Amino acid sequence: EGHPVTLNCREFFRFTLLTAVWTSVLPLCASVQVDDPPYSVFFRNQQDAALRVRITSDRAFGGMVSGQVGGRDVAARPVEIAAGETWVKLPFDPSLLRAGTYPWKLSLAETATGERTEKSGDLRVLPRLDPDAFKIMSWGGWTGMPPDYLKSLGINMVNLLVSRKSPREVIESGMFVNFRVENSKAARAASTYDLAAIKADARRLLKPYEGLHTWRTTLVNSEVYGGAWVGVATNLPSWRVWARRDLGFEPVFPVRNPPLEIDYKARGLPQPKGVLGDDPALKSVVWFERRGMPPYLVNAATREVVRKLSPGNIVWSEPPYGGVFDNLDAGVSWIYDYPLSVCISNFRRLFARVRPIGKLAYPTL
Repeated sequence: EGHPVTLNCREFFRFTLLTAVWTSVLPLCASVQVDDPPYSVFFRNQQDAALRVRITSDRAFGGMVSGQVGGRDVAARPVEIAAGETWVKLPFDPSLLRAGTYPWKLSLAETATGERTEKSGDLRVLPRLDPDAFKIMSWGGWTGMPPDYLKSLGINMVNLLVSRKSPREVIESGMFVNFRVENSKAARAASTYDLAAIKADARRLLKPYEGLHTWRTTLVNSEVYGGAWVGVATNLPSWRVWARRDLGFEPVFPVRNPPLEIDYKARGLPQPKGVLGDDPALKSVVWFERRGMPPYLVNAATREVVRKLSPGNIVWSEPPYGGVFDNLDAGVSWIYDYPLSVCISNFRRLFARVRPIGKLAYPTL
């Protein structure tokens, strides 16, 4: 008594067996933390706008969340806080506010104890932004190019690698955002090729940006496709189970890798005769390029997460390869030419590549 005390909960509980002491000290070790929102910029024509914050707690409990935005009360509503992370939101209507900066406050009250945790800050409301506006994106946006400089060039969208800490000043600049997700490596080892886990990881990366009005497109797994995936895929037990079910027989890959060139002689297999379409090796290779490449499945799983967090989001990849676009919304290829006439010719070629399968074309200079 009368002296400062440092309490290490882990060591204390490790060596303390007295129930009475445990009960009296436990509340001192409990913690609820409310993080700053990952973004705080909104637009006057934004639908279902809400300030989102992450709450971290060492225990689960029921509570009530309420608050204010721009001096307007947000009605209290019940919320269940999990042990770990829980996202809560303060919904509001930006159309009721003029463009400007406004204070906000969030209050979380625990039902059982009445204990209250609060967080406050400022948010910005910007003029209307048409989500369907034509977009011109800077591929190099994640390197920290100043948004004002990009805008001066007529660029209105930036490309941000979501696995890095996305620059807040870019996200809140009023420019459109394309998030880039590179998660194909999860398909390179049997221990990680779990689509449920891949979805969970994608959701962890993208959840902070749920409801972001400017997030309209998502690039998944750029330049990762090709014949080298044959050797990876055939070593994944879960992939082989799916392949047998989807293909109808055990896949056969007597190929040079890469490219996907069938080499019967090197594998000691007889040359096929008759209708080549009946040959299991050819069927396997064609199926692999159209449907079976592991990144295609990763892309499909990631798109499912994206579309739940950002309805209507356009998920795309590049370059054109086999069935890479079939599970996505758009496709693209690069154009490294300078004369405008050549660029337009290549744009048309790309358009002809993706439109017959009902996808959008994303030409890239």
